[in-house]
Amino acid sequence: MTNTGQTGGAEGVGPGPNNGVALVENPTDPGVPTSFPLTVTNGGPTADTYDLSLPTPLPAGWTAEFQLPDGTPVTNTGVIPGGGSQEIIVIVTPPADEVPVEVPVQVEMTSPTSGQGDTITNSVTVNEIVDVALTTDQAVQVAPGGVVDIPHVLTNEGNITIDEGALTPEAVGGFSTFSGTIFWDVNSDGVVDANDVVVDNIDDITDGIAPGETVDLIHRVQVPSSGAIGVSETDTLTLSTLLNGGAVMDSDTTDNSVTDTVTIVSGDLTLVKMQAIDPSCDGTVGAFVTTDVQAEPGQCIRYQITANNTGTADAGEVTIRDTIPGFTTLTQCSGACDITATPTGSTVTQQPAEGAGGPMESDHGTLIPGALAILEFTVKIDE
Repeated sequence: MTNTGQTGGAEGVGPGPNNGVALVENPTDPGVPTSFPLTVTNGGPTADTYDLSLPTPLPAGWTAEFQLPDGTPVTNTGVIPGGGSQEIIVIVTPPADEVPVEVPVQVEMTSPTSGQGDTITNSVTVNEIVDVALTTDQAVQVAPGGVVDIPHVLTNEGNITIDEGALTPEAVGGFSTFSGTIFWDVNSDGVVDANDVVVDNIDDITDGIAPGETVDLIHRVQVPSSGAIGVSETDTLTLSTLLNGGAVMDSDTTDNSVTDTVTIVSGDLTLVKMQAIDPSCDGTVGAFVTTDVQAEPGQCIRYQITANNTGTADAGEVTIRDTIPGFTTLTQCSGACDITATPTGSTVTQQPAEGAGGPMESDHGTLIPGALAILEFTVKIDE
């Protein structure tokens, strides 16, 4: 048995097949299959057939399959005439969360009739993936002199631990009269507590961020009491592409920054965001609550954002802005959960396409004292 196009692979040389050295080393990413074409040759004078196996099991979570060149799965070569050969392809797939590692793949062929056989050893090397994502853009409102906490999520989408990387506000073109501070939300409760930690680098996060781990952040923004109604400022938070002391570079820089837009509104205008689960994504929702809800991938969440004029004067040009949360996309459930904006005359002025993320915005005109403006939309959690 040889790797197709190469020679070697005889059993019994040194301490193991191939003298303990892999003949072919295939690199691949986590979760991505890689293939080894093998040629099984019957060196005898009569027809024979050979069972195929992996005498040394692969690590947990790894899979291997033998196929014919046409893709048919097999566990035996079929009958091979004396002096003939058959090509077999071994497809090996590491887990989607596998860390960088080299794993030997030993293949054995054994004739159930003659007992003749051979082994060959190749290997799979899982590549190092460096990818940290910061999500997502937010648009919020705050009264003059107020403080608003803006949630964000930092996710290690790679397969190595990230323990260093600068996380900074925009140096030029960011807040001018507003001020912002980034906190690690240690207990993930969505508010800044005494134990939450100010961060300007991932090294402020205890133990860094392991592969697949998420860290909750809060961007706390203070606006001046002298701020005029309608003034809006933006700040972009950026994660450095050079990580772990410059030892590695982020492979996907498209998700290394988020932009927060903060607008000063009348102190008599309050804003409440509630949510309810739509488990079947059919427009049938449970009770709206302001607390966290537990939903599974593939399920939907309906958001209800309410602006209330609690003052004694009209509130003009009322606009509600929000952003589709990370790891979700906008859905209208084939018309069963359309976007709605009230009262009558309100319009949805910005929205992502079906199945996409991005900003949401609705205009509600003038709210008289005691009146409500409501924006509702539904998102589907990524599977």
